[in-house]
Amino acid sequence: MTHDELLMRLWEKRNALCDNLEIHFALSAVVELHKPFDSGVCGCEIDSPKISYSYPCPTIQAIEKELS
Repeated sequence: MTHDELLMRLWEKRNALCDNLEIHFALSAVVELHKPFDSGVCGCEIDSPKISYSYPCPTIQAIEKELS
């Protein structure tokens, strides 16, 4: 799924995921940090320039898996 689709899915499932909106916003912030660049590289590369992941990186894959 695309980055925007993942954010929409999180928003749609926010009540099923938890009653605490802070947790929803924290998870959304993690997804936002992993926003893909035009080159197809995941945004997490900014924090770890020695490691390059294509989008979706393992973090996004794990979130997508739990939402499916």
